[in-house]
Amino acid sequence: MVIERVGQIEAGWSDLRLKAPEVALGDALMRLGLLQRALRRRLLDTLRSPFKLNSHDPLGKLADFAELDAMADALWPATEVIRAIEDVQASVAPILPPSSRLAD
Repeated sequence: MVIERVGQIEAGWSDLRLKAPEVALGDALMRLGLLQRALRRRLLDTLRSPFKLNSHDPLGKLADFAELDAMADALWPATEVIRAIEDVQASVAPILPPSSRLAD
């Protein structure tokens, strides 16, 4: 269902991009954002019945993702460390001058 909607958005973008590329891009991004927010709301809605992303999924009723969730929880803090290192690297001024100045 979601991929069908993405296909419809892409088809609309493809038709409009030749006439007005900026309008086509803005429209496609807006529609993808709306789709993303609607999907997020539906997936996180605990008051409604569980949402199946694939109605043909044989694991839907028997799946236990506790171990996978535990691994994701264990790995998630590592991304903060990597992000902090990247922030420090981006904020540090280069020690050496650009290579074009080395020849002077």
